[in-house]
Amino acid sequence: MRPLRPYAAFVAAILALSGGSSGALAQRAPPDLAGALRAVLPAAQRFTSRQSDLPVIRAVRVDPGSGRETVVGYAFITSDFPPEEMGFDGPIEVLVGMDTLG
Repeated sequence: MRPLRPYAAFVAAILALSGGSSGALAQRAPPDLAGALRAVLPAAQRFTSRQSDLPVIRAVRVDPGSGRETVVGYAFITSDFPPEEMGFDGPIEVLVGMDTLG
């Protein structure tokens, strides 16, 4: 039998994102996702709001020397993009974070 520890962390993250309800996670603002965003993109210092034309959250880091902001990654929720995968009780929603190195 395979150990369940890696899967338990994944399930815990999904449950934290869903808030235990079947509400539309895609409608939430980034502050509701702050902890999860920090977990998937730890190099970021702050996160932007989703833009209406593209539901992607940008992860930003500030250079301490110049004060210049740099995008270090992007995050999105899978249910924001078609096709929407359906599970037993509604859409399957996963927060995906990708740094600029892929």
